[in-house]
Amino acid sequence: MFRLIGSSSIGGNQVSLYRLNRTGLTVYTIHSDSTIVNSYFVVPTEAIDTDYSRKDDGLPHTHIRYFFIHLASFIEDYPYKGILDNIANRCFAQGTNAWTDVDHTCFTLEVAGIEGFMRILPIYLDHVLYPRLTESAFITEVHSINEEGEDEGVVYSEMESVQNTYSEIMSRKMLHLLYGESGGDIANLRSLRVDQIRRFHRDFYRPENLCLIVGGKWEDDTPLLQAVLAFEDKILGKRARDDIPPYQRPWTDESLIPQHAPGSAEPVVVEFPSTEEEGSNCHVTVGALTVPLSDVKTRSMLEVLLSYLTDSVNSVFFRAFVSEQKVCGAVSYNLYENSTAAYEVVFSNVQRGDVTRIKPAFDALIQDTLRDGIDARRMEDTIRSLQRRACKELEDSPVATLSDPMILHFIYGDRSGSAEEFQQLRAQLDTQSILQEMLAVPAAAWLDLLARFFTPRAALFTVIAVPSAATADALAAEEQEVVQKRVATLGEAGLEALGERAEAAQRENETPIPPALVESVAMPSIGALFYREQCSCEVVEKAVVNVCTCSDQGMMAALKQQATEVANSGLLYPTKCIQYNTEFASISVILSTQHLTVAEKRLLPILLSCLEECPQRRADGSLRPREEVIDALYRDTVSHSLQLGVQEAEGYSPNRDCEGASLLLEVPGEALERGLELAEDVLVHGEVEAESVHRVLARAAKQLEEQVHGGEAVSMALLRRLMLREESNYNCFDPLRTRNQMMAWLRRWDQPAERERLVRALQAVREKLIDPHNIQLCIAADFRKHSLSAAALFAHQFHKRTVIQPAPTLRVLPSNRFAQRTPAGRGVICGMKDVTTASFNLVIPHSSTDALHERMVATVAKNVLTGFEGPLWRAIRGKGLSYDFSVTDRRDQGFLYFCLDDCSAPADSYQAAMEVVEEVEENGISSMDFESGCGSTCYALCTKMDSPSLDGVVRFTRQMKELSALAELEELSKITKEEVEECIRTMWKDLFDVEKGCFVMTCPQDKVEEYMEDFKELGFEIEVREYETVLNSSFD
Repeated sequence: MFRLIGSSSIGGNQVSLYRLNRTGLTVYTIHSDSTIVNSYFVVPTEAIDTDYSRKDDGLPHTHIRYFFIHLASFIEDYPYKGILDNIANRCFAQGTNAWTDVDHTCFTLEVAGIEGFMRILPIYLDHVLYPRLTESAFITEVHSINEEGEDEGVVYSEMESVQNTYSEIMSRKMLHLLYGESGGDIANLRSLRVDQIRRFHRDFYRPENLCLIVGGKWEDDTPLLQAVLAFEDKILGKRARDDIPPYQRPWTDESLIPQHAPGSAEPVVVEFPSTEEEGSNCHVTVGALTVPLSDVKTRSMLEVLLSYLTDSVNSVFFRAFVSEQKVCGAVSYNLYENSTAAYEVVFSNVQRGDVTRIKPAFDALIQDTLRDGIDARRMEDTIRSLQRRACKELEDSPVATLSDPMILHFIYGDRSGSAEEFQQLRAQLDTQSILQEMLAVPAAAWLDLLARFFTPRAALFTVIAVPSAATADALAAEEQEVVQKRVATLGEAGLEALGERAEAAQRENETPIPPALVESVAMPSIGALFYREQCSCEVVEKAVVNVCTCSDQGMMAALKQQATEVANSGLLYPTKCIQYNTEFASISVILSTQHLTVAEKRLLPILLSCLEECPQRRADGSLRPREEVIDALYRDTVSHSLQLGVQEAEGYSPNRDCEGASLLLEVPGEALERGLELAEDVLVHGEVEAESVHRVLARAAKQLEEQVHGGEAVSMALLRRLMLREESNYNCFDPLRTRNQMMAWLRRWDQPAERERLVRALQAVREKLIDPHNIQLCIAADFRKHSLSAAALFAHQFHKRTVIQPAPTLRVLPSNRFAQRTPAGRGVICGMKDVTTASFNLVIPHSSTDALHERMVATVAKNVLTGFEGPLWRAIRGKGLSYDFSVTDRRDQGFLYFCLDDCSAPADSYQAAMEVVEEVEENGISSMDFESGCGSTCYALCTKMDSPSLDGVVRFTRQMKELSALAELEELSKITKEEVEECIRTMWKDLFDVEKGCFVMTCPQDKVEEYMEDFKELGFEIEVREYETVLNSSFD
């Protein structure tokens, strides 16, 4: 049986804690208003010296996170590779995943609807507790040696692609300094053996050391708990048969808990491979151990203090390091919540000559703050901002938000089963109460915390990551040397035997899955899914159109009333209203850019970054300083962003729908009118001035350094130059050319005439951008609680109040308006020393239909091909050819894509994909793959239903006939296997016709000749471009 230890409501979500009496397995449940059921299967682990492993061999912390994803696909009761993901997709999931931290491994599963989750739950428990860790699986999935003496294996390839990035190298070094040796070098993987994995699994993967966290929409926990209890019989049977050592709970031996080691006055320098040794391509991190995890109050205070120091453009560190000294492009922080908590402050995109300035400036700034004191107003703003964001996260992603403290509670907390155990958990979950207490913390306590953990008293460590061309060459030489020694040692016969061994393992693991075994798990019913109630409408020239209804009459009435207010307001631009149950409001101002010239569009990256930081002209003619503007946005919003496209973009990357720009604001529901006022202030009253432009230019040029050294970003930039005309915003936001343009502006900044010319040009673009004919407005809120009057809407419009000539609204154009003929049968290869694997992007022109049924057939066909353990997955990732791959129908651009990233064998991957499609053309697809594709499509549509605000904005911008994802879900049940097969034959097969496609690939410099010959053999005409030429390209 199971025991209820406690239950309580956290932010409107009912949380309960249970424990099974016979096995000790722990279950946390979270009742949320979500279609998606999220689950986390958590196993605490620790690195210790045993008779089968060393503390420093990285077994739990680096290797497990890779190979358990693959090895555990072989389940004891379902002994076929890939069957878990096939069943998961059939149950309306989109594959499975896992991660490993310093103190635990977590397996995740997200399923649309509780019905599907209940069907896969016992199989997933089997996956976690009783995988078949076979020798053949280890050879193909983890590591082996081929006939050429080269290292292979899915996990090995994945590790190879990430271990030499600056972020991985710097993070591993800091974790080593803070917590001691954690291992994980790829050399360890070469010496790892399957018996070590089996022993490790036996010791840690047991029911009393496992907790299950499940959250979503259902009525009663009892059926869920009964399903877990049914699996308990197998657990008890295994326990009776197997030789299992006594349970010792991890992280209870105090000798293993990290202690405060002496810090280092000298920074530790690590090198990462890169061709660009100059420029803003360095990174610095400063970190320290802090307090035991049980000290919840101090940990919470540290997070608040780190936010105070870094969270806003006006924060202490950002203002000093980014805006004033301009020594880096960004400042952020990370928290490590392990047995002893730790933090690090990360300074990104630092000039090589400035790396040694960071730590002394850090120390001086801390001393200045200790001397001058804490700014009480800014500290209050920081805490209230954290409260708003925590509340929004709890509404949007309650399970993900609550799972972190639940995981920590299970690893380190009370497990007595008493009321105190649940009270301890509840206290850690109640973020709002914790933050409310922070408001009463006196200034002296914040200063004491600063002195304890940010000065030499705290044993600070500094890691500097610098680029090195020599390191790039050395890595290539080292790999070659390993192979040469292996060839010399093993000889021809030895290598041939290893090759035969790998082939035999591959054959054993590719035993076909019996369809009946998958079909024994019945597919859930789409009709049984729960959907969050939502409705919407548009107001165009005072007419209410495109009404999307729901069953809640209260919601419909509130929506109708809000639409009436919009119609009566006299707004000149189309406005969409989205009604759903929420405590927040989202405001999206969408701005068409089709009327701008190419030269004006190229100014958008800097203009959009400036507008939220420019001073503003008040109604009385006075100027509101930029500091007040920045503080107001930080103080009164949950989030705000201004970018190309209608979704928040990272850095300076254009996202989908980028032929338009958008201002996105999220505010508490009661501040809806304030949100409109803030949007008006940013767009209409901002005055572009030289100081703000210079600050943003310096910051942006540094941040773009990272993109121009990334293989995927360079590959996509070169491809878009072939696909789209210059006037497309994709090309106007070309990261390489934009970075060079910004650097040219900075070089000319001391010339007053040039500086003033740029400022005037930016101001002129802003004026054109906010012409009322270019504007669309979308407001998402719960209008039953918070609505806008016609007067408020009229008072806060997003354009100057001048005489407006009647004209139609200029909608955001799809990028296919800028498509150009691509050079068919051609490939462009660019070698880079900065990368260790290839990034390959191929396109063919394609005109897609907007008809719903045909569009959904194409989507299912794509998901059939690319889904976890689908045909392309098995042929490409399953064989270790490429870690990431996709096929995509970009109807907005007019192209089909085939993309590979972190790819070690691009030509083999391309040929494998071509053979998969040819196989489908000849023999069709299996019912198992068809149902898997339908299930993963259902999951993707349900995630849209869980994000009504974003989904509504996207549909409004694209003028989609389907007003919500519900129509697409209903169409999904009408799709047949034969239609999907025909779509693959007629649509997706063309993607692999050499005479129709063209590609761009970035790859390691020493692989250019090899890959060029490979693709020539496939029939492509190849052009090689020098990276230095590409890097220095400009718009002119």
